[in-house]
Amino acid sequence: WPRRPADLREEIARYDLMIENMDAGIGRVLAALTRQGLDDDTVIIFAGDHGLAIGSHGLLGKQNLYEHSMRSPLIVVGPGFPAGTTRDDFAYLHDLPATVLAAAGLAIPESMDGLDLHLDTGRNGVLTRYRQIQRAWRDDRWQVIWYPKIDRWQVFDLLADPEETVDLARDPANAGLVTALRRRLQDARVEHRDTTDLL
Repeated sequence: WPRRPADLREEIARYDLMIENMDAGIGRVLAALTRQGLDDDTVIIFAGDHGLAIGSHGLLGKQNLYEHSMRSPLIVVGPGFPAGTTRDDFAYLHDLPATVLAAAGLAIPESMDGLDLHLDTGRNGVLTRYRQIQRAWRDDRWQVIWYPKIDRWQVFDLLADPEETVDLARDPANAGLVTALRRRLQDARVEHRDTTDLL
């Protein structure tokens, strides 16, 4: 339903307060590591399981696969991670167990899907899922979203349209692009063993 501007302002204010509180808590943890002399020998990982649509696309929460809701915050600092660097390779949260094992000097089991984030992942994109009602593929330029129950597709050029407001799938002139991205999404589902019946 349409959100009232006052409701959105209240949600954004709450979100800002949560961030402020989290910053203070993280500061206490980092100060304790420094006091104990452990800051140079500790890998610190800050991650979240999703973003939030605080009014973006008229939504609240995480019930979609738009960039604002599917992108996860991830910061890793400590031995093996050069300070002050930002990487552009794609990572999943399930890479964290492999990364922690590698940081501890332990072997990563072959059965583990995640990759060690000490190294570039080499991924050219990510598959995201929301229950049985949405699938998406995102690379460094394109985002394709599929709503299988109504067989609706959306395509966004994230370089030209980072807010995902212009759905290129609506324009017949983009049929070739849409077909290629639909195929890429389905190939990613096979690669990731996403065999869930979505119809």
